[in-house]
Amino acid sequence: MLLSNIVFGAVPAMLQRDSNICREKAPSSKMPLERRSLDVNSVNCHPEWVPEKLALGDRIPEGIDYLRKTPNGKPALGPGAGNCDRVSCSWNSAIFWCNEGSETKELDSYGTIADAAQIIQEECKLGEGDYILGQVFMKNQWSVVVQKDDC
Repeated sequence: MLLSNIVFGAVPAMLQRDSNICREKAPSSKMPLERRSLDVNSVNCHPEWVPEKLALGDRIPEGIDYLRKTPNGKPALGPGAGNCDRVSCSWNSAIFWCNEGSETKELDSYGTIADAAQIIQEECKLGEGDYILGQVFMKNQWSVVVQKDDC
């Protein structure tokens, strides 16, 4: 499965400069209230996926805006831990959402996925924001992944 590909090897120098990137962490209390209401369990910046899965830092905000502007529809995914759907991709920089539970999951809007992706953008930037890579897990068994993908 796409998201289970783990990359072992050298870590770029920009990752080595940020010692906080290698630990799983709770979302920042500086995060706006509306995004904290997502009921975030944890954020993982996945240093083991570097460098092959790095998304371009200037393209992910475009994907977030696209998802926020998607007017209708409630995203839904069937059951199965790790069942993921790519909801945005440009310039090989993708946003996925995943059902981590054993029942079908439906969200209120694509904006909810955008809010989760923005958490990753804020918490998992590498360097000066040139690259982004990470996953945010919600307590109600769904997640969002930002990573490189072919598109």
